[in-house]
Amino acid sequence: VHADDSFGRDGLEGANKGFAKSGLKAVAVLKADRAKPDYAQLVPPLVQARSQAVVWIGSGSAVADGVKALRTAGSAAQVVTLSN
Repeated sequence: VHADDSFGRDGLEGANKGFAKSGLKAVAVLKADRAKPDYAQLVPPLVQARSQAVVWIGSGSAVADGVKALRTAGSAAQVVTLSN
């Protein structure tokens, strides 16, 4: 999940480079509105994909609220983020 802004796109590019080096591929790539992420739209595909880990690139509050939404939906996926 990445914020739909330059920070999110840069983070996504870095994550994809890391995945490629490790021979991994994301099962889902989702854009989130920077100002008001729609967790009702973002979380179900992650839960359906049975994601073991989620890389969430966004503001601290967006990531924290996203983790809460994931847990409420029953996901125990590890959540990884970054800090600028």
